Amino acid sequence: MSDKSTKPEQSSKTKYSVPNLERSFLIMEHLGQSSEGCTLTELVKLTGFPQNSIFRICRTLGELGYLSCNQENKRYQLTQRILNLAVGAVAPGKSILPIASPYLKQIAQETGETCCLGTIVGNKGVVLCVEDGTHPFRFSIDLGISFHLHTSAPGKAMLANHPDKQSIVQNLEFPRFTGETITKPADLLEHLDEVKECGYGVDREEEFAGQHCIGSAIRIPGGGSVCSIWITAPSSRLKLTDFPRVGQLIRKACLDIESQLEYQ
Repeated sequence: MSDKSTKPEQSSKTKYSVPNLERSFLIMEHLGQSSEGCTLTELVKLTGFPQNSIFRICRTLGELGYLSCNQENKRYQLTQRILNLAVGAVAPGKSILPIASPYLKQIAQETGETCCLGTIVGNKGVVLCVEDGTHPFRFSIDLGISFHLHTSAPGKAMLANHPDKQSIVQNLEFPRFTGETITKPADLLEHLDEVKECGYGVDREEEFAGQHCIGSAIRIPGGGSVCSIWITAPSSRLKLTDFPRVGQLIRKACLDIESQLEYQ
């Protein structure tokens, strides 16, 4: 009985799978995890695919506008076009970027710090939009880069408001970066209750010493997904005493965006 029940599923996968399509997505996933991009040689090591196959896939994705190649170091990177797919998955039929962008600019100008918009993809957060701060020294954050959910302010804010919070947390990895890092699912879930109550999440040097972060969540109408707006700054400039004021500033922007999305 067991053999009969599994054969149709196996034959179905063999019949309908498209190997080069599968390879394309795996290549893009690896590129999405690298802030500097990857060379063909590095992609061969990461995927185990033949170099000729990777070259043809990267050339095709480049011609379609989803990859770019730095001609000096021969590194491939994802382009902003791939983010359009992520945005469409977060809020189908709703234009969140045009609505959120003015708020990011306002927060960056008011705080002087780099302000970002992101969402959850799998077990990581992904940056969708960035507005640089006005300070001479500020954090530079690349579009499309991924970040840990258990250490970051936006990650905590999104998890606290996510309908699948429990299952996502149980499947997270919990690498320790500093003495402040939360490393257990139960501790994170308890902390998320506090985040939900106050309306924003914080990162108190939980991944990088000397870095603070504050973020709040945007609940997408329909309840299936969540985004976040946050700022990142040196802990010497964004002090613990600033958290409530800045947290409420970002929370108000997120609530305004939620209201506009409701009426789209």
